[in-house]
Amino acid sequence: MTKFQEIADTLRNSGEKEVIITINGEKRKIKAAAEYSTINMEGDTYIKAVFEDEAVMFIIMKDEEVYFTEVYIVDTKIPDSDLGKEKLEFNGKIYKLINGDDYQYTIHLIKGTILDIEGEVRFYDYMPESEDEVLSLGWIVRTGERADVNQKMISLDNIEIEIL
Repeated sequence: MTKFQEIADTLRNSGEKEVIITINGEKRKIKAAAEYSTINMEGDTYIKAVFEDEAVMFIIMKDEEVYFTEVYIVDTKIPDSDLGKEKLEFNGKIYKLINGDDYQYTIHLIKGTILDIEGEVRFYDYMPESEDEVLSLGWIVRTGERADVNQKMISLDNIEIEIL
């Protein structure tokens, strides 16, 4: 079993047990986690885990990549009317649209409740040319609130997972 499979399988099968993930040497306790898919990427899944400190980890199954951000939902100040444009500027970088007008839906709630983690989200994904990060911009269907997140890829060597 690869390290990626170990992380994904341990989290996927953890249920309501307490899960601690160490990222870059810092231990974090998971508050909620769910497995998702989207309309545009039908059949591909990813796991999103929200930590008690509101940081978030994304485990992309198809690409065996892990992304992380310290901030669950960031105020990008990008207006709704700009979502879907081919290029956007954020924090001094130009981001190009890589996945437009997609719809996230929950396959399996792993831990917590739907109130602890967003469920269905309509979104647009953007990437800068020179970095391994994703700027995902969208709306939580249940509340209509924006659900913008800017996550960066992290090395599997910097992640450890344990169930207590």
